[in-house]
Amino acid sequence: MEITREDVQEGDIILMPYIEEENDWLILLGQALLLLEMIVGIRKFEKDQLIKLIKYLITLFSGSPYYHAALVTSDERGTLCVMEAGKGGVTMKHTLSAYVFPNIEIYRSKAIANGLPSKPVNDRALSLLDPHIKYAEDNLWVLAIWCLYRRVDGDLINGLKDILEELLPKEAVDRIFGDIDEEALTVALDYLFQTVLSQARDKTKMVCSAMVADCFNHAETDKNENAYHISLARDKATDVASRAIPPQELHGTIESLSNLAVKAALDFEVPANHESIKIDSSILYSPGDIGWSESTSKIGHLV
Repeated sequence: MEITREDVQEGDIILMPYIEEENDWLILLGQALLLLEMIVGIRKFEKDQLIKLIKYLITLFSGSPYYHAALVTSDERGTLCVMEAGKGGVTMKHTLSAYVFPNIEIYRSKAIANGLPSKPVNDRALSLLDPHIKYAEDNLWVLAIWCLYRRVDGDLINGLKDILEELLPKEAVDRIFGDIDEEALTVALDYLFQTVLSQARDKTKMVCSAMVADCFNHAETDKNENAYHISLARDKATDVASRAIPPQELHGTIESLSNLAVKAALDFEVPANHESIKIDSSILYSPGDIGWSESTSKIGHLV
């Protein structure tokens, strides 16, 4: 269903899907090679060169089409604005009318749709603009690793195999993992993932979708403290990412890059005192969680 900005109201949620474009796979593989060169120290780490790859990985690892979330808020004049957590922290730089992107999906809290006022959500959102609170700038990386870590659910190797089999024939995936020390790889990946995810456990840092969920989950109300809560329970089987299969001529390149990534992980020095921990799945929301939640409903595609 197509909607206009006149249909959007305070408290509505913006979700952005990853849209495949011409030559997408060549660009993604080029950025994947850049990332590997940065990891092994051949190149200086420049996260801005990898944005398209990170957006794609968020959708690949989560299974959702969405890589970014934002919230429609009102400023002191009552003008509808867009609040989001991004490179500069949590900001409200754009009015809704000036927030122009080719693909925006609008979702609405069922609590608000059923009659609860949006003001408590808006008040909580405005409180997050406090300049004394600092936020992580590298939040896309945190979100991508979080989606991967939660998807594999403690079984890193088989989880990674399942993901790669969405991109490559099974025999190619078997070759990648054929003669490696799976236990050593599991320990190395676990350490790398948890190093990144330490940002998610830091309450002073926030990714885009966690910011949106926070505005609802901590909206103050005199009656029911969970009245606006965004549940992680899913109510929708829709909006599962439909992903194009890489062309066959690129399978060899993907396999080679995957082999290099595995070797780079195995070469990483893990501290002897590293202990794997179980991460609470409720500490972070992905954009897909908000879209799938039983607490939200899709209003339409913004045109």
